[in-house]
Amino acid sequence: MARNLGTVAVGLAGGAAKGLGNLGALKALEERGIKPAYIAGTSAGALVGGLYAAGKSVSELEELLSGLGHTEIMKLIDLTWARGSIVAGRNVEELIRDLVGDIQIEDLPIPFTATAVDITTGEGYHLNEGSLVDAIRASISVPGVFEPVAANGGYLVDGGVRMNMPLEALHRYRPDTLIGINIRPRTAATYDWKLTRIDREPVDDTSLWERLTSRLMKRDSDANGEKIAAGRFRSRKRNGENSAPGTAYLFSRVFELVMYEASQAEVERAAPDLVVDIDMEEIEVWEFWRGLEAVELGYRQTGEALDRFLAKHGPTDWWRTRARRMARRV
Repeated sequence: MARNLGTVAVGLAGGAAKGLGNLGALKALEERGIKPAYIAGTSAGALVGGLYAAGKSVSELEELLSGLGHTEIMKLIDLTWARGSIVAGRNVEELIRDLVGDIQIEDLPIPFTATAVDITTGEGYHLNEGSLVDAIRASISVPGVFEPVAANGGYLVDGGVRMNMPLEALHRYRPDTLIGINIRPRTAATYDWKLTRIDREPVDDTSLWERLTSRLMKRDSDANGEKIAAGRFRSRKRNGENSAPGTAYLFSRVFELVMYEASQAEVERAAPDLVVDIDMEEIEVWEFWRGLEAVELGYRQTGEALDRFLAKHGPTDWWRTRARRMARRV
């Protein structure tokens, strides 16, 4: 059935550690006889897609991930005092260079595009020429985490800011079938914009002196001997109830939601034939040591989506598919 797809182009979304699920997606495609003719990737999608386009096999990349435990990941983090970032990124860059050398994108076995955004102008870039290592390094530069890449008088950061699932970048190849691999956040976006009442806890007007004496005295209740030592004054984080989100959680959630919305906008503009939304709720964006788990999730969910898609992609769907292909060539 895969032969009906013609030339296939695949856009791989970002998602930090979750984005390693893109490798599982490529594995599922391969097993069904679908070899991407063109690949575009953003952030982790650029990393996976770029290495794959350079000729690295799925098994080779799985072996690489199997050797990246906590210790190895920490060795890749080269802290920096550079303004606006905490990781220099040189160690990651050298790892990529060790894997592919100084190959140029134009010389790759599979045509490849990475995305990046000039944070000074907001302009998006499709990086399909020049150094593969430089292109990947720019595309994975998460703002506030990796040091941006200086280029063309500006500073390039993660393409997920605007083009998280780079489907439009593949239009230039006029593929017969366009497939997007997306990373879904913990809770998919909803679009019910009704005003909702905000219920907040009542303000505690107990004086500071009363709170201090209550905590120190630990008075017993006359009724049942229960401690009433101002439990309500305990830190929310300490007792684990109604605790406010931590910094890491807030950053990862903003990161996920911004990239997911960018992906949705790309889908509307590019009209792909298939979008696979991989649910990566089990893995946090920073848990790179769980790479093989991410691969397995991507492999399983992409396989299921492809089987459904291929089952429908038969002779009865020929005219509809042909119309979509012709529209993409306009």
